[in-house]
Amino acid sequence: MSRETYYAALFSVLDGLRVAGTVKVVTRRFSLQDAAKPQVLPAIHIDGDREEVTCRPGLPPRRRLSVRLFAYVAVDVSRDLAGVVLSAMIDTIEAVLAPIPSQSTQTLGGICAHCWIEGTIERFETGLPGMALAIIPVHILVP
Repeated sequence: MSRETYYAALFSVLDGLRVAGTVKVVTRRFSLQDAAKPQVLPAIHIDGDREEVTCRPGLPPRRRLSVRLFAYVAVDVSRDLAGVVLSAMIDTIEAVLAPIPSQSTQTLGGICAHCWIEGTIERFETGLPGMALAIIPVHILVP
């Protein structure tokens, strides 16, 4: 399978949040201008980060694809705290990437060995009132 197959599968899983009405936009086209528009938030932008390849003699290469999810939220500052809404968004992303109950890993529909969140989740209350951002590191282990 091509790399794009794995990125597309991750997109499909996250796009389920848009279909369910949890977010308004899920995109692979990262744009700071779009992220600053409260009318299109909450949104998740998927940004390819890096690839790590491990090779051992006699074995096929093992690839770990890494992406960053940029999760943006906007709230009415007279009613809500952006940080509280951002925490709920992170919880939702963690839940959608959790393994299904009958499996110990998230396989993106059976195409990868594992997809998971690992590393530091960075949180920012932006300079714009009522807006917040989380950068979530996600890894896909390709068999």
